[in-house]
Amino acid sequence: MQSSSETRSRILKALSAARSLPRPELPNDVLIVSSPDAVAAAKVLYVGLLSAGSRASLVGPTEASVLIMPYREFPKVIIYALSQKDNRAVRAAEEAAILGSDVYFVAPPIHEVLEARISRYENVRRVEVPPEAPLMTMIFASVIWSPKPLGTRASRVQAELEALDGAVEWTEESYRDLIVEVSALQGFSAFYTSSVEPGARYLCQASGACHGALPLEELQRLSGDVAVLMETTAESHDYMDLELLASSRGLRLIKVLFNTDPLTAGVYSALFGALASGKVI
Repeated sequence: MQSSSETRSRILKALSAARSLPRPELPNDVLIVSSPDAVAAAKVLYVGLLSAGSRASLVGPTEASVLIMPYREFPKVIIYALSQKDNRAVRAAEEAAILGSDVYFVAPPIHEVLEARISRYENVRRVEVPPEAPLMTMIFASVIWSPKPLGTRASRVQAELEALDGAVEWTEESYRDLIVEVSALQGFSAFYTSSVEPGARYLCQASGACHGALPLEELQRLSGDVAVLMETTAESHDYMDLELLASSRGLRLIKVLFNTDPLTAGVYSALFGALASGKVI
């Protein structure tokens, strides 16, 4: 496990890297395609697009290739991948390009054969993420790329985005006790509401003690384990019945509640995941 100062340093480097990435033009109708290990980043952009009133879909590569793109045209397809040998994501990029979509392929360096395959298409823009902390970099990039939300929330969200340089310190100070408690767990499952799915997924990918990340609706399936519940204050009241039922069954619940805008909650929850796991991936 990295030291706290080392973790903070790597997170800030990821933020700097994210700010240097080319920003995609996002129309009102976007298909987001993500491999499972990159969903933590893709979901941040998905929430951002929905909050801005855009039409957006978030699917896996094979689902996109087989069930969606052959039957519906998309002006823009954003593809997220993390693995060096993600053939399914590359196949989705190729098919989107052949069908005439403008494609942004967002990933760290991948195998040279796969890089060569997508480089053949003029309408595929390769957004290469630095190999150091690629997932955290993509999470930051996704919130930076998100359009401004509609209505009165815009000013609050803008303030939170402008404060990203201090977000690590704020998260560490605000959740210090919970970070210590979660980091000491020998085994747990993470449960999430929609806005903080990125954080739960990140925590599970970074922590060797996590058995899986699941929607909070699945809490009743857990037995004999510790549950880390990641929620926002805006969503928490919808799940009180499930939490009371789980408590009555003797489950140990650790609740991590984020009092941020749902648009930025994905980033703050991912920062919690990095600090609690001691890993920046």
